[in-house]
Amino acid sequence: MIGAGHISRCLVATIIACALLCPTWPARADDQRHAWTIPGTLRIGINTAPTNLNPIYSTAGTEAFVESLVFDGLVYALPDGTIEPVLATTVPTTANGGISHDGLTITYHLRHDVHWQDGAPFTSADVAFTQAAIMNPANNVVVRQPYDHVVRIDTPDRFTVIVHLKAPYAPFVINWNASAVLPAHLLAGKHDLNNDPFNGAPIGTGAFRMTRWDRGNSISLTANPAYFDGPPGLQRIEVVLFPDTAPEEIAIRTHQIDWLFEPDAPAAAQLENDPDVRIERLDVNEEDGVYINVTRALMRDVRVRRALSLAIDRAGLAAKLGHGYLVAATGDIPSFLWAYDSSLRAPYDPARARALLDAAGWKPGADGIRTRNGTRLTLTYLFATGLPLQAGYAVQIAASLRAIGVDVQLKSLAPNILYASNGPGFGGDFDLSYTPWYGLPDPDDSQLFLCANVAPRGNNWSRWCNPEFEKWTTIALTHVDRATRKAAYAHVERVILDDVPEIVTDWRIDAEPISIDLRGFRDHDTYARPYRWSI
Repeated sequence: MIGAGHISRCLVATIIACALLCPTWPARADDQRHAWTIPGTLRIGINTAPTNLNPIYSTAGTEAFVESLVFDGLVYALPDGTIEPVLATTVPTTANGGISHDGLTITYHLRHDVHWQDGAPFTSADVAFTQAAIMNPANNVVVRQPYDHVVRIDTPDRFTVIVHLKAPYAPFVINWNASAVLPAHLLAGKHDLNNDPFNGAPIGTGAFRMTRWDRGNSISLTANPAYFDGPPGLQRIEVVLFPDTAPEEIAIRTHQIDWLFEPDAPAAAQLENDPDVRIERLDVNEEDGVYINVTRALMRDVRVRRALSLAIDRAGLAAKLGHGYLVAATGDIPSFLWAYDSSLRAPYDPARARALLDAAGWKPGADGIRTRNGTRLTLTYLFATGLPLQAGYAVQIAASLRAIGVDVQLKSLAPNILYASNGPGFGGDFDLSYTPWYGLPDPDDSQLFLCANVAPRGNNWSRWCNPEFEKWTTIALTHVDRATRKAAYAHVERVILDDVPEIVTDWRIDAEPISIDLRGFRDHDTYARPYRWSI
């Protein structure tokens, strides 16, 4: 998923995984609630405005978050990679016969007691329709993985879905229809859904119904009393948009909101000593980094890309800007995931960076900026406004690159513009772009770097296409045993580090500041089965 931005993309997508669970809080009598709390109403502050609430189009983390309140997926993933059923009765495995021994057939059995929020029954037709909608070329879907691995779907009855794959795909169950299923009875038969009213007034099977969307300001949701897993503990959720993190901090300190959703590390650090706020620290499969558009004239030479990587002091940046919530990265697989390669190194070596630029023909000019054949080494660097961490990284990275003779022109854009499907990231109008990425509890990063996913067709903003990456990623995705996958991902990480489509700067420890009155908050990434929340 692209950060307050990119989803995995998103996925949050998708579903963003985290590794710490909150403690079990004791039951609370109404008179134990603080005076600032509105009983039954949870107020959440966000700083990236959603533009679309149809899950097949989402490109921003805040969109995926709101959608997770309205929609359910067939399954959801816990931070350790464990998968639990939601709309499915069980998670398909080879042991229970849900996955065939050759890995090509996957069978889902659906719950019989689920209804859409308009009262229509949920059936296998909805699952089949969602697959068809995502693969419909008329729909402007950014990410079609892993739906593009499906040959066909059989629905022998209302509660059985049989999926046939082109080839085995290890993370299929954790990815496919895991974040949401769409209602066929409302959307089937349309040429496309690109501008459908449903995108602004979605109807799902989830615990909350969207009742109002004041675009650019707030979204109101109310409890779905007929939710199949029991009525929610909350009666109402208000999602409030703030232009940047400073007013969000004030809002949670003054009890205007109860949860500050995905703040930057500096904002979270400011709230650590507030007695009315507790900060949940969550390990998540999230990395921050600088995407390099390898199709730009100045970025095609790998020596230049390597020089940029060598010039950045990842450990120094994490220590200076992270407030304890950033860990210097060596690759895009964080250290808590099973596929992490502890032998990988991402060195900081400005002298070597200068030597590489010298070898590439870039010579320092009178002002220190390098030129070659009359062209200055000037790069455009995009980052999101209103996020102090991104601004801090932009200034520090620009200074580091300036020190080796690279002129960096900083350009900030509102997150909903930068990360939009028609924005400059997907459009390729940049040399460098600082962009967070959220992934599932699986190391699969094929959405970011496969040739088939080159933007705007997918999330490969770097527009990088590398045969070695394709080879090792294919091995990792078509084998199910972890030993083979772990070895393949070690090669994948080294190819990325060597060819530099992205400079991965850090892994985040997600910090979620929430009111001490909020109960039932289990884990950020699956959004914790939100019907269990109460306040």
